[in-house]
Amino acid sequence: MTILDDDAFGTVSFSTSNYAVAENGGQITITAIRTGGNGGTVTVDVYTDLAFSTAVSGVDYLSASGTLSMAPGVASASIPVTILDNNTASQPNKTVVLRLQNVSA
Repeated sequence: MTILDDDAFGTVSFSTSNYAVAENGGQITITAIRTGGNGGTVTVDVYTDLAFSTAVSGVDYLSASGTLSMAPGVASASIPVTILDNNTASQPNKTVVLRLQNVSA
């Protein structure tokens, strides 16, 4: 018999590596998940990495940052990112890079 440790805090990552939204979509919800355990409270900082994004904050989207918290038994938390429709015709697709840092249990 193996007794599984259900008190592990788990590993935090984004729920998917790629999100897509139309320019007139208004908002997209980005979700962080934890896998491998959901014991105890876990917090993680989320921020937009301006240096690696091709979209321009304030023109294409509103920069998003904050601390997500997952209480014991909770396996996900989300942050909204507002998308701005700048009504410029014939633009290439743009990217917004989000990062997770400072995971704390």
